[in-house]
Amino acid sequence: MRTVKTASGATAVQIVHSPHRGPPLRPPRGVLWCASVTLRLVLAAYGLENVRPYRVGAGRNNEHWYVGAGLVLRRYGPFRSDAAIGYEHAIVGQLRERGWPVAVPIPSDAGRSVVVADGRRYSLFPRLAGRRGIPARPRQPKELGRLLGRLHRDLAAVAVAGPPDTFPRILQMPADPAWQRLDALDDPVRRKLAEVRAAAGPFARGRLDGQLVHGDWHDGNILYQGGTVSGVLDFDFAHADLPLVDVAIATLIPGVEDSAQIAAGYFGARSPTEHELDLIATAQRARGLGHVAFFIDRHADGDHGALDQIRIGLDLLQRAEQRWPALRATIMHGTTG
Repeated sequence: MRTVKTASGATAVQIVHSPHRGPPLRPPRGVLWCASVTLRLVLAAYGLENVRPYRVGAGRNNEHWYVGAGLVLRRYGPFRSDAAIGYEHAIVGQLRERGWPVAVPIPSDAGRSVVVADGRRYSLFPRLAGRRGIPARPRQPKELGRLLGRLHRDLAAVAVAGPPDTFPRILQMPADPAWQRLDALDDPVRRKLAEVRAAAGPFARGRLDGQLVHGDWHDGNILYQGGTVSGVLDFDFAHADLPLVDVAIATLIPGVEDSAQIAAGYFGARSPTEHELDLIATAQRARGLGHVAFFIDRHADGDHGALDQIRIGLDLLQRAEQRWPALRATIMHGTTG
């Protein structure tokens, strides 16, 4: 990265390790150019008022635009607070210092990592090289588990105080007031809620040795280039929790065989204990219920896209329930075979 002067005399940021030279690249097919007055004002804060932003269709919680050849502008969702954004930025900053390929925000000309315009918050990031994996079909499932183990070791050393509105611990979520909305739903959700509350109770009441976790670990948040990992994305849901919660999330989306390989990569040469397997099973069910509760709350706040997410959460809950016996057996076989 280097700073240069634009025609207006303002300071701009360039990515000098990009293989592209010359004028900004045209966007890929299907990427839309968008240059509203608000976006021009935001980019002017970075000295990039003459660069066209192109809308990227990636992510639900945040919106993104390509800016030139090597930058990405993010507009955070309206529900993200300044504290939550600062928390995320601090985490990726410390991970970058430890050598992780994560995108750290680029300061504006005024030295701010967040620019506010029309009540919305924006940040500019370097564009990481590579292509995303596929959540349901990870390219290297065992390596994805190993990578998560390495990430946990470094996250354990990250000292960042979480804001009040950070994502809660999954096994403590049944006690969260937002979960009370689930009590009004019909079976089988209400019955499953009672089972998860009973199973999570001992974990929640006991001593929970938590640390920072990613919170949304799947192959779609990994970038690959030339067969190697070139980027780790999406720390929106990073929070303090039990590390096995990330394993539960990672093994919920892919097929049983790939999920078992993720677990085998994470646990390495040892087999998970019965206690760990029970915790993974409970966390998977809690993940589905928590997704439903979270988006019921968002729907009540006027998020019109939340209904689709509620359906996704119900599907996750059903998936966790139906496939756990096979997944449990395959995990045990995969870590002992």
